[in-house]
Amino acid sequence: MEDNSTKGKRQIAFRQGLGAAGEIFQNCQQPLRHVVIDNPCMIVVKHGIKHFDNASCHLVMNQGDAVAVWRDTWFDVTNYNGTDGYYSAEWISFDRGLVKDFAGKAKNRKSLETIEIRDISGGLKRAFDEIYGLLKDPADIPDEIARHRMEELFIWLDMGGYFGCMPEDVSLPWSLRQIVSVDPSRIWDCAGLARLAGMSESTLRRRLKEYNTTIADVVTDVRMSYALNMIQSTDFSITRISAECGYESPSRFAVRFKERFGFSPSSVRRGNFAER
Repeated sequence: MEDNSTKGKRQIAFRQGLGAAGEIFQNCQQPLRHVVIDNPCMIVVKHGIKHFDNASCHLVMNQGDAVAVWRDTWFDVTNYNGTDGYYSAEWISFDRGLVKDFAGKAKNRKSLETIEIRDISGGLKRAFDEIYGLLKDPADIPDEIARHRMEELFIWLDMGGYFGCMPEDVSLPWSLRQIVSVDPSRIWDCAGLARLAGMSESTLRRRLKEYNTTIADVVTDVRMSYALNMIQSTDFSITRISAECGYESPSRFAVRFKERFGFSPSSVRRGNFAER
Protein backbone atom coordinates (compact mmCIF):
# COMPACT_ATOMS: atom_id res chain seq x y z
CA MET A 1 0.00 0.00 0.00
CA GLU A 2 1.28 3.47 -0.81
CA ASP A 3 2.32 5.59 2.18
CA ASN A 4 0.52 8.92 2.06
CA SER A 5 1.78 10.14 5.44
CA THR A 6 4.35 12.52 3.96
CA LYS A 7 2.52 13.58 0.79
CA GLY A 8 2.17 17.32 0.48
CA LYS A 9 4.67 17.91 3.27
CA ARG A 10 8.02 19.60 2.98
CA GLN A 11 10.90 17.16 3.08
CA ILE A 12 14.63 17.23 2.39
CA ALA A 13 15.28 15.28 -0.79
CA PHE A 14 18.56 13.37 -1.08
CA ARG A 15 20.14 11.51 -3.99
CA GLN A 16 23.29 9.48 -3.40
CA GLY A 17 26.27 10.82 -5.35
CA LEU A 18 24.44 13.99 -6.40
CA GLY A 19 23.32 16.02 -3.40
CA ALA A 20 20.29 17.18 -1.45
CA ALA A 21 17.66 19.90 -1.78
CA GLY A 22 15.11 21.58 0.42
CA GLU A 23 13.09 24.72 1.12
CA ILE A 24 13.60 26.86 4.20
CA PHE A 25 10.45 28.44 5.57
CA GLN A 26 10.21 30.49 8.74
CA ASN A 27 8.54 33.59 10.10
CA CYS A 28 10.86 34.35 13.00
CA GLN A 29 13.61 36.93 12.69
CA GLN A 30 15.82 35.97 15.63
CA PRO A 31 19.56 35.76 14.81
CA LEU A 32 20.89 32.21 14.52
CA ARG A 33 24.41 32.10 15.93
CA HIS A 34 27.25 30.07 14.49
CA VAL A 35 25.20 28.11 11.94
CA VAL A 36 27.52 25.50 10.45
CA ILE A 37 27.59 24.60 6.75
CA ASP A 38 29.18 21.18 6.31
CA ASN A 39 28.91 20.75 2.53
CA PRO A 40 29.25 22.99 -0.54
CA CYS A 41 25.85 24.45 -1.31
CA MET A 42 23.83 27.12 -3.07
CA ILE A 43 20.96 29.09 -1.51
CA VAL A 44 18.42 31.20 -3.43
CA VAL A 45 16.27 33.66 -1.45
CA LYS A 46 12.62 33.46 -2.53
CA HIS A 47 10.98 35.78 0.01
CA GLY A 48 12.49 38.21 2.49
CA ILE A 49 16.11 39.08 3.21
CA LYS A 50 19.02 36.93 4.45
CA HIS A 51 22.01 38.23 6.39
CA PHE A 52 25.19 36.09 6.43
CA ASP A 53 28.01 37.16 8.76
CA ASN A 54 31.31 35.61 9.81
CA ALA A 55 34.91 36.68 10.32
CA SER A 56 35.59 37.02 6.59
CA CYS A 57 32.38 38.36 5.06
CA HIS A 58 29.10 40.19 5.53
CA LEU A 59 26.41 39.46 2.96
CA VAL A 60 22.90 40.86 2.61
CA MET A 61 20.78 38.91 0.14
CA ASN A 62 17.45 40.22 -1.04
CA GLN A 63 14.67 38.33 -2.77
CA GLY A 64 16.07 36.84 -5.98
CA ASP A 65 19.69 36.89 -4.79
CA ALA A 66 21.74 33.78 -4.12
CA VAL A 67 24.94 32.65 -2.43
CA ALA A 68 27.32 29.79 -3.21
CA VAL A 69 29.32 28.36 -0.28
CA TRP A 70 32.22 26.15 -1.31
CA ARG A 71 33.85 24.98 1.91
CA ASP A 72 33.04 23.96 5.46
CA THR A 73 32.37 27.13 7.40
CA TRP A 74 29.96 28.88 9.77
CA PHE A 75 27.85 32.01 9.75
CA ASP A 76 25.70 34.07 12.04
CA VAL A 77 22.43 34.09 10.10
CA THR A 78 19.34 36.28 10.31
CA ASN A 79 16.37 35.67 8.02
CA TYR A 80 14.05 38.67 7.77
CA ASN A 81 10.45 38.35 6.69
CA GLY A 82 9.35 39.72 3.34
CA THR A 83 6.30 41.91 2.82
CA ASP A 84 4.14 38.77 2.81
CA GLY A 85 5.12 38.03 6.41
CA TYR A 86 7.60 35.17 6.07
CA TYR A 87 11.05 34.20 4.81
CA SER A 88 11.71 31.36 2.38
CA ALA A 89 14.63 30.06 0.35
CA GLU A 90 15.50 27.06 -1.78
CA TRP A 91 18.82 25.32 -1.30
CA ILE A 92 20.91 22.63 -2.95
CA SER A 93 23.74 20.84 -1.17
CA PHE A 94 26.31 19.45 -3.62
CA ASP A 95 28.03 16.08 -3.37
CA ARG A 96 31.64 16.82 -2.39
CA GLY A 97 33.02 14.33 -4.90
CA LEU A 98 31.22 16.01 -7.80
CA VAL A 99 32.54 19.42 -6.74
CA LYS A 100 36.11 18.12 -6.51
CA ASP A 101 35.82 16.43 -9.92
CA PHE A 102 34.62 19.63 -11.59
CA ALA A 103 37.15 21.86 -9.81
CA GLY A 104 39.89 20.53 -12.09
CA LYS A 105 37.90 21.61 -15.16
CA ALA A 106 36.81 25.03 -13.89
CA LYS A 107 38.25 27.91 -15.93
CA ASN A 108 37.28 30.81 -13.67
CA ARG A 109 37.51 29.28 -10.21
CA LYS A 110 37.79 31.88 -7.44
CA SER A 111 39.91 31.54 -4.31
CA LEU A 112 36.87 32.34 -2.19
CA GLU A 113 34.79 30.18 0.14
CA THR A 114 31.59 32.25 -0.18
CA ILE A 115 30.41 34.04 -3.33
CA GLU A 116 27.28 36.17 -3.62
CA ILE A 117 25.13 36.10 -6.76
CA ARG A 118 22.99 39.15 -7.31
CA ASP A 119 19.59 38.74 -8.96
CA ILE A 120 20.08 35.20 -10.21
CA SER A 121 18.50 34.83 -13.67
CA GLY A 122 18.88 33.40 -17.15
CA GLY A 123 20.68 30.12 -17.72
CA LEU A 124 22.04 29.92 -14.18
CA LYS A 125 18.56 30.24 -12.68
CA ARG A 126 17.18 27.63 -15.10
CA ALA A 127 20.03 25.24 -14.27
CA PHE A 128 19.44 25.70 -10.52
CA ASP A 129 15.68 25.12 -10.91
CA GLU A 130 16.30 22.01 -12.99
CA ILE A 131 18.60 20.44 -10.40
CA TYR A 132 16.31 21.46 -7.57
CA GLY A 133 13.39 19.82 -9.34
CA LEU A 134 15.42 16.76 -10.23
CA LEU A 135 16.37 16.21 -6.60
CA LYS A 136 12.88 16.87 -5.27
CA ASP A 137 11.14 14.76 -7.93
CA PRO A 138 13.71 12.45 -9.56
CA ALA A 139 11.18 10.57 -11.73
CA ASP A 140 13.07 8.10 -13.94
CA ILE A 141 16.17 10.18 -14.70
CA PRO A 142 19.26 7.89 -14.66
CA ASP A 143 22.21 8.78 -12.41
CA GLU A 144 24.49 9.50 -15.39
CA ILE A 145 22.05 12.06 -16.81
CA ALA A 146 21.53 13.59 -13.37
CA ARG A 147 25.29 14.04 -12.90
CA HIS A 148 25.54 15.60 -16.36
CA ARG A 149 22.87 18.14 -15.45
CA MET A 150 24.63 18.93 -12.19
CA GLU A 151 27.80 19.61 -14.16
CA GLU A 152 25.81 22.01 -16.35
CA LEU A 153 24.94 23.98 -13.20
CA PHE A 154 28.63 24.03 -12.25
CA ILE A 155 29.51 25.29 -15.74
CA TRP A 156 27.02 28.15 -15.41
CA LEU A 157 28.47 29.00 -12.01
CA ASP A 158 32.00 28.89 -13.39
CA MET A 159 31.11 31.06 -16.39
CA GLY A 160 29.66 33.67 -14.05
CA GLY A 161 32.70 33.62 -11.76
CA TYR A 162 30.77 31.98 -8.94
CA PHE A 163 32.64 28.67 -8.65
CA GLY A 164 34.82 28.86 -5.57
CA CYS A 165 37.62 27.12 -3.77
CA MET A 166 37.12 23.85 -1.90
CA PRO A 167 39.97 22.88 0.47
CA GLU A 168 42.03 19.81 -0.27
CA ASP A 169 42.24 18.98 3.43
CA VAL A 170 39.94 19.72 6.34
CA SER A 171 40.66 19.86 10.05
CA LEU A 172 39.98 16.88 12.31
CA PRO A 173 36.78 18.32 13.85
CA TRP A 174 35.37 18.98 10.37
CA SER A 175 36.33 15.45 9.27
CA LEU A 176 34.51 14.03 12.29
CA ARG A 177 31.47 16.17 11.51
CA GLN A 178 31.27 14.54 8.07
CA ILE A 179 31.37 11.09 9.67
CA VAL A 180 28.74 11.85 12.32
CA SER A 181 26.41 13.66 9.90
CA VAL A 182 25.86 10.41 7.98
CA ASP A 183 23.82 9.14 10.96
CA PRO A 184 23.23 11.76 13.68
CA SER A 185 20.94 9.41 15.62
CA ARG A 186 23.69 6.83 16.18
CA ILE A 187 25.28 6.49 19.61
CA TRP A 188 28.78 7.69 18.74
CA ASP A 189 31.67 6.78 21.03
CA CYS A 190 35.40 7.37 20.93
CA ALA A 191 36.21 3.84 19.80
CA GLY A 192 33.89 3.98 16.80
CA LEU A 193 34.94 7.43 15.69
CA ALA A 194 38.65 6.64 16.15
CA ARG A 195 38.28 3.54 14.00
CA LEU A 196 36.53 5.46 11.21
CA ALA A 197 39.06 8.30 11.48
CA GLY A 198 41.95 5.83 11.22
CA MET A 199 43.66 6.55 14.54
CA SER A 200 43.81 5.33 18.12
CA GLU A 201 41.40 6.57 20.78
CA SER A 202 44.20 8.32 22.67
CA THR A 203 45.40 10.09 19.52
CA LEU A 204 41.87 11.20 18.68
CA ARG A 205 41.32 12.66 22.15
CA ARG A 206 44.74 14.36 22.14
CA ARG A 207 44.24 15.91 18.71
CA LEU A 208 40.75 17.14 19.56
CA LYS A 209 42.18 18.74 22.70
CA GLU A 210 44.43 20.79 20.39
CA TYR A 211 41.23 22.26 18.90
CA ASN A 212 39.77 22.85 22.37
CA THR A 213 36.87 20.48 21.69
CA THR A 214 35.68 16.97 22.53
CA ILE A 215 33.84 14.11 20.84
CA ALA A 216 30.69 15.04 22.77
CA ASP A 217 30.97 18.63 21.54
CA VAL A 218 31.30 17.54 17.91
CA VAL A 219 28.43 15.02 18.06
CA THR A 220 26.08 17.44 19.85
CA ASP A 221 26.77 20.27 17.42
CA VAL A 222 26.23 18.04 14.38
CA ARG A 223 22.91 16.95 15.86
CA MET A 224 21.85 20.52 16.56
CA SER A 225 22.85 21.66 13.05
CA TYR A 226 20.88 18.74 11.58
CA ALA A 227 17.91 19.61 13.80
CA LEU A 228 17.89 23.25 12.72
CA ASN A 229 17.91 22.23 9.07
CA MET A 230 15.07 19.76 9.64
CA ILE A 231 13.01 22.33 11.54
CA GLN A 232 13.47 24.93 8.81
CA SER A 233 13.17 22.63 5.78
CA THR A 234 10.59 19.99 6.72
CA ASP A 235 7.14 19.76 8.27
CA PHE A 236 8.15 16.87 10.51
CA SER A 237 7.10 17.09 14.15
CA ILE A 238 9.62 18.19 16.77
CA THR A 239 9.23 14.75 18.36
CA ARG A 240 10.25 13.03 15.12
CA ILE A 241 13.17 15.43 14.60
CA SER A 242 14.43 14.85 18.14
CA ALA A 243 14.40 11.09 17.52
CA GLU A 244 16.28 11.47 14.23
CA CYS A 245 18.90 13.44 16.15
CA GLY A 246 19.37 10.61 18.64
CA TYR A 247 17.24 11.92 21.52
CA GLU A 248 14.64 9.63 23.07
CA SER A 249 13.29 12.53 25.11
CA PRO A 250 11.90 15.52 23.14
CA SER A 251 12.22 17.65 26.28
CA ARG A 252 15.94 16.82 26.61
CA PHE A 253 16.36 17.62 22.92
CA ALA A 254 14.62 20.98 23.41
CA VAL A 255 17.00 21.81 26.27
CA ARG A 256 20.03 21.04 24.11
CA PHE A 257 18.64 23.05 21.21
CA LYS A 258 17.95 26.05 23.43
CA GLU A 259 21.45 25.82 24.90
CA ARG A 260 22.90 25.87 21.39
CA PHE A 261 20.77 28.53 19.70
CA GLY A 262 19.18 30.47 22.55
CA PHE A 263 15.53 29.60 21.92
CA SER A 264 13.26 26.57 21.70
CA PRO A 265 12.96 24.46 18.52
CA SER A 266 9.24 25.22 18.18
CA SER A 267 10.02 28.94 18.20
CA VAL A 268 11.85 28.67 14.87
CA ARG A 269 8.57 27.81 13.19
CA ARG A 270 6.23 29.81 15.35
CA GLY A 271 8.21 33.03 15.38
CA ASN A 272 7.39 33.49 19.07
CA PHE A 273 10.39 33.98 21.31
CA ALA A 274 8.49 34.52 24.54
CA GLU A 275 9.95 31.25 25.85
CA ARG A 276 13.43 32.73 26.04
